Order: sequence, then C-alpha cells, then structure tokens
Amino acid sequence: MSWPRNARIAACVQPARFLLVGVANTLAGLTVVYLAKLLLGFGDFTANASGYACGLAIGYLLNSTWTFDYRGRNAAAICRFLLAFLAAYAANLLTVWMAIHDLHLDSYLAQALGILPYTVCFFLLSKLFVFRGPEPWRHPLRRWRKDDREQRPPTATVKLSESHFVGLLCVAWLAAFIFYWPIPLNHDVSWYLVSTGRILDGERAYRDVIELNPPLAFYLTMPPILAARIAGLTPEHGFVGYMFLLMAVSLALVHRLLGLLPVSSALYRRGMLVAILAAYFFIPMSSFGQREHLMFVLALPYILLLAVRMADGACRPDLAVLIGALAAAGLGLKPHFLIVPVLLEIYAVVVRRSLRVLFRAETWTLGAGIALYAASIFLLTPEYLDFIVPMATLVYGAYGAPMNAVIGSMPYPAFLLAAGTYVVIRRIGPIHRPTDVLALAAAGFVADYLAQSKGWLYHLIPALAAVWLLIMSILLRHVGRQAATVAPPWKSAMLYGAVAAVSYLLIGPQMVVPYRNTLAEELLPVVQKQAAGGSIAALTSYLWVGFPLVNEAHVAWASRFPAQWLLPGVIDRLAHPEGLDPATRQKLLDIERYNLDAVIDDLRDGYPDLVLVDDDSPYFGPDGFDYLAYFGRDPRFTELWQSYVRIGEASMNVGGNRRFEIWCRRYANHDCAG
Repeated sequence: MSWPRNARIAACVQPARFLLVGVANTLAGLTVVYLAKLLLGFGDFTANASGYACGLAIGYLLNSTWTFDYRGRNAAAICRFLLAFLAAYAANLLTVWMAIHDLHLDSYLAQALGILPYTVCFFLLSKLFVFRGPEPWRHPLRRWRKDDREQRPPTATVKLSESHFVGLLCVAWLAAFIFYWPIPLNHDVSWYLVSTGRILDGERAYRDVIELNPPLAFYLTMPPILAARIAGLTPEHGFVGYMFLLMAVSLALVHRLLGLLPVSSALYRRGMLVAILAAYFFIPMSSFGQREHLMFVLALPYILLLAVRMADGACRPDLAVLIGALAAAGLGLKPHFLIVPVLLEIYAVVVRRSLRVLFRAETWTLGAGIALYAASIFLLTPEYLDFIVPMATLVYGAYGAPMNAVIGSMPYPAFLLAAGTYVVIRRIGPIHRPTDVLALAAAGFVADYLAQSKGWLYHLIPALAAVWLLIMSILLRHVGRQAATVAPPWKSAMLYGAVAAVSYLLIGPQMVVPYRNTLAEELLPVVQKQAAGGSIAALTSYLWVGFPLVNEAHVAWASRFPAQWLLPGVIDRLAHPEGLDPATRQKLLDIERYNLDAVIDDLRDGYPDLVLVDDDSPYFGPDGFDYLAYFGRDPRFTELWQSYVRIGEASMNVGGNRRFEIWCRRYANHDCAG
C-alpha cells in the first residue's frame, strides 16, 4: 500500500469535506433559527443561540466521523473543538475590524474577507489540534475494515509541553496588546486620564476636578500617566501598556494558583487559563480599562486562591500577601465590589465551620488594605466625604433606572441557564470547590450590578466574565472526568449545548467589538481646526460628548465637571417639591447655585474655543432640557456667551438620535469661518 499517495489524497479531500460540512451546518443552523422564531416564538438571541448550538453539534459530528475519521476520545475533542471555534471566531472579528477601520473597506466586503481567516484557522486547528493523532497514511475516501485497522501503526499523540503552552499564551498576550494599541479608549477611561493628569499638575481633587467616584481610581491611574510622561508616550498608550502589564501579572498568579489545585488535570488548568485570557481580553473589549475591568483583573487571583484553600491546597504566605494587596486595590474601587469578598468569606466559614478560616494572609492583607484606603480618604481627600457624597446622595438618583430595566439590560437567559447547569451538575456529581467558588463570585458580581441600578453595560463586565469562567469550569471538569472512557458525543449533548448557548448569550448579544465613538469621529476635524492648541467644553449630561474627543484632539478640557451630572437630579427634584422638607429643598437650591457659579467661572477662566451644547437630554425627562435658556437667565453667562456663534451641529445614535449644537468663540484672528 502506498501511504504517501494516500496522504496526498487526504490533503486534497479533507479541505473539501471541511467546506461541505461548513455549508451543511450553516444551513442547518439557519433552519433552526427560523423555525425557532416562526414556530416556537423565540427571541432573536435565543433563536440564534439554538442555531449556533445545532450548527456546532452537526459540525463536530460530521468533521469527526467523515472529514477526519477521528477515533479518539470524544469528550476531550469536543472541548478542543469549542476552543478552536472561539479562536477562529476571534480571527474573523479581528480581520473584519481591521478591514473596516484600517483599510476603510465597505462593511459587506470586510465581512466577506473575514470568512477566509475563519475557515483557514478553523480547519488547521481542527486538523492539528482538535482531531489530533495524525495518521498520514490514512485513506480519506473509505472507512477501513477491521483487518485494515490492525495494520495501522501506533498513533503518535501530539503533546504540548508546559513551556510551549505558556509560550502560546505569551503570543496571544502580545497579539492582544498589538490589537489594542491603536484603539481609542472609552470615555470613562479617557476622562480619568485627563482629570488625573490635572491632579498631577497641581489641581485638587473634588474642588478643581469634580468626580463622583472615590479617589482610588485617580491613584490607580497615576502610574501610567507618570510612566508615559517619562517615556514620551501619550497617556492613552501608557494606560494600555499599564493594563497589559497588570493582566500579565494577574495571569502569572492565576497560572501559579491553578497549579496548586489538588488533583487537577492539565486539561482543566490549561483550559481555565485560556478561558481567563478570553475574560481579560475579549469580553470587556468595548469597555477596556474600565474600573470593572481593572477590578476583575486585580481580584481574580484572590477568588482563585480561595478556591485553592477550599480544595485543601496550600500557598506561600508572601504570594498570599501579594494577592491580597492586589485584591484590595481592585475591590476598593467601588463600595459595591465588596459584596463579592463578603460572600466568599461567609462561604469559607460555612465550609470550614470555623471563624479561624478568616485568619489567612490574603484576607488580613485585603482587610488592612481597604481600612488604610478608607483612612486615606479622611486624611487626604476629606472633600470627597464633606462635599461630593452629600451632593451625590441627593441628586445622582436621576441616572438610575427601574429595576425591570436594569434586569432587562443583562443577558439573564445566560445567567439562568448557567445557574441551572451548575445546580444540576452540583447535585449529580462530586463537589468541586473551585466551581463552587466561581459560582458564588458570579452571584456576587450579579448582585453588584443590580445594586448599582444603572443598567449600563460596563457594570456587567465582572458578572459576564465570572459566569463565563463558571461554565468553562463545569465543562472542563466534566471533560476531565469523562476522559477515561470513550463515549459518543450525544451522551454529553445537554451539557455541551448548555455551554455553547451560555457562551453565545454572554458574548454574542453584547456585540463584543472595540470601542467606537462616532460623535468624536465627526467632531474631531472641527475641533482640530477651530480649537487647535486651545480648549473645549460641553453643556451636556453625557460623558461621551467630551471624551475621548479631548484626548484624540489633544486639546484641554475647560471644565471641572466631566459632564453636568448634578443638574438632572436637581432640576427633577425641585420640579416635584411634594415630599421635600425645607432643609432638603435648601440643599438642592445650594447645589443648583454651586453648579451655576461653577459653569460660569469655568467659562470665564477657561474660555473654551468650542462649546458643545446638548439639544435633547432624556435624563431631564421626556421634554428634554434647554441648557442655553437655563444658564442664560444669569446675566454673567449672557455676557460671556455673546462671544460665541453657532457653526453647526453633530449627532450620535445612543438609545435614539442625540443632537449637539457646536458653538465657536470669536476673537481676533479667529472668526470661526470654514
């Protein structure tokens, strides 16, 4: 028999069969989507999840039996198949994004180009990784008879050493770093870079810079700004490098902790590392560097260390202290984040049935770090407690949303499905403490999201990441337990279907794409022409109006506020005086007077070259709000505004078409023409 000739045939036939299988599972998936919508009344997300699950199942069955004639263990192969799919899908997203933003191609053409890397990547991973155990002599056109199989040489199993695996993780880290380097940062991070830079230049937090959140976010933003100034980089690039350095440290700690888990397989450890890599780089893509993203990166080693402790693993005290310090830096960013460590420590006490479990190095370090930070607020920034907190308590509720809207903004089908899967696996299988800890952390992060009562997507980042890690832990644990037997795929179909559905519902509906601010893109040429080397301001309740526009145009921000966050609550509460006691009403009037004086002082002292004026702000109610009429009641504002002329408008579609007027300051040699 001529093995080389058969190998050449396989090289030609396998790609063709792979393409045919791709067509078949695409058609099957679309059929399921349409039937689910038309006959079963499923929503778009649920129907799409069903179609993806069906397509992936058919793709695995046909590729394993027909394309590659795979005869290994299905449990492990299915796990590798899902990982290969995620990698190919990431290659597709990267290609489409670069084609649109770097090559400026039409979106339809970009989508078509994205098919090529997806197909090539998926085929190569399927051939070399998923259905591994290469047999170059195998004939692809027929199944071997029993006596033929006896002639086969032993299968050469391809094993990946730990050093090679870590090397692949480093390559993925570097690829993600290159990917994020040119992408604009989101508006919250952009504001913190500007405001923290002003504080480093001598301005005082909570007097010259009015920010709602506690000062830890400023402290954590200072290192990348200082490093960028020393290295001659922009603050934005310094922050990207800073985030990737923190993620590298966190991943190194996670790698170490997973190795400390007793009786954990290499498959579980490596699979969880890949899942955590996706949780760091992929899930928070549109909100990269947000406080929730930063917190999760810093707090995850603490969560996994508790899993090690509950599984009777040991950890060096110095490593535990480092992990506790990082957790304190992350969990201290918002008071709501402390829900998670409280739940986890209660769980530890219940499992160990003793309060002595609280006396661990990382717990003491975490508690001490939070206590020192709280004391620093009293000592270093007392204005936050004396000035900001009383105002925020009275007026920030205007940004809240009804609880049904908050719940509706999260992918609750994915959360419920993940919770149901965990409960079923927990009841029928042996206890697995790491999975228990991840489930409790996910519940805590969901509670944190609900406690903030805003319904904003970036508040969901920790919950999305924790649920993703929970479902991957369940999958990898199940695969590891099934690895000792060869079982047909349908025996684990419910679990794999649940994992696929949860993964899609977590990632697909969230439209995981890089951050983009179309208003900033539209206004950037105007700002560069009319305010080059100067400053701009905005009369709006939206943070994304001024940021990242200020950062990209390299101009100054001529206001102490990131946005007019005091006004909506003041106007709403004063418009409905029923139930207001005289003391509260006076406090609201004082806040209104402070805001008016601050806006006028900033306009006089900063004298911005451009001012963007919100034409329709829903935070004030269905009738909107006229900023110019409101501030124009004060003669000081009217006198200053005489120097400004309206030169156009811009818009951005965020929950509706939001319009903004562009006002330009006229002075000698600057008539705002063009």
